[in-house]
Amino acid sequence: MAPWTMIVATFFAQSVMMSLPQGSFSSAFTPSFPLKAHFKKSVSGPLGTINSLQATPHHSVSYNSYPFDDPSSVLPRHPSSYDELYPVPSVKCALGHNRSYQSPAYAYGKQFLMAAGVSEGAYTDEQTIIAFMGTRYFSFKEEVHFVLENSSHKAPKIKKQLKGMASRFAGKTPAKEQVEVVKEYASSVNFLRKMNSLDEDQRIQILFGLTYKLVVDSVDQGDAYINVKKLKVWMAFAMPLLARTDPNIKLLKIRLGDFHQNPDWISELHLNSFAKHSARRIYRHRKSQTVIAETLDEQGQVTETEMIEKLPSGAFNFVSYDAKTELSPFGMIRNHRGQAAIRPTPDVCYGCHYNLKTREFNVVRPSFADLNLRDADFENEELLQHRRSFAKPGERMVIHQ
Repeated sequence: MAPWTMIVATFFAQSVMMSLPQGSFSSAFTPSFPLKAHFKKSVSGPLGTINSLQATPHHSVSYNSYPFDDPSSVLPRHPSSYDELYPVPSVKCALGHNRSYQSPAYAYGKQFLMAAGVSEGAYTDEQTIIAFMGTRYFSFKEEVHFVLENSSHKAPKIKKQLKGMASRFAGKTPAKEQVEVVKEYASSVNFLRKMNSLDEDQRIQILFGLTYKLVVDSVDQGDAYINVKKLKVWMAFAMPLLARTDPNIKLLKIRLGDFHQNPDWISELHLNSFAKHSARRIYRHRKSQTVIAETLDEQGQVTETEMIEKLPSGAFNFVSYDAKTELSPFGMIRNHRGQAAIRPTPDVCYGCHYNLKTREFNVVRPSFADLNLRDADFENEELLQHRRSFAKPGERMVIHQ
């Protein structure tokens, strides 16, 4: 394997692979897709082959684009537009680029700072990110320790959400010691939110200090490094504060409009989502890059809602809401065998939305074909026919082949 191929595989192994069972802190939070050693050469374009069907009348057409203006239109797709909708269609398209390797610590740390609107000039690598957060820690050391010492570490809602997800998706919840760490992180952020004497900027600066204290480790020689396993879980609780994420779908609809009814939104029913191994309804906003996705069970009921939204800073905010429409620090993804993996959001989203060219998590429309998300189950015509009944009148249905 060529050196660059090995580097790419190494990064994706951390973002897109289920690790072997172990008693480590992150064993229940690691990704679930085994990275294939090759990509199918028969795939042409980022989407491979897609068939689109109209619910009424019931017929099939082929298309290579996602038209924004007219949901009934079928537009041709020119290869020159690939980069616009799919900044990085696949690993194979990026292997030839002469670019330096970006460590996962830097990639995740950069996303964290971008969400807060920190200028890119404030960081250039892992060590400058550590130094940036370190200065905030020492500037607000008393406040950081006040938060850590007074947080209750009781988070019954988090435990309940984990249990509910495990029940709905037949997935495993984290081990007891892992739940304790999750509760610690959730409690620290919740306590910080309730410190009424602070303004918004002070909360953010203290949050940076907490990040330094909780996720930056050091080796015997004293060299500091970002513990990516810890950061992935910490981001699930810290990012909503940085991004001012809506705490439930009701408030999200007030801010963005009712995506179920507002004409500014158009929907597609994907009959065989490879990320979820189920039907999935995708809502796309006509005037922005905001996308909302609902995971459907085999009765057509929504079991999870996810959103991608571009923040004013340019960073993309990945959000999960549970079956009760409440903000959740966890999301679900399935491996190639259909087994559910419950992992922290936004990390659960990052494996499919990483941009190999810009080294950022900003791919709004990933390609299932180039990510090699395939499974023989989706050749089950009887199952697909059943899921067609979920479609709304006139709604476009999409089958991935």
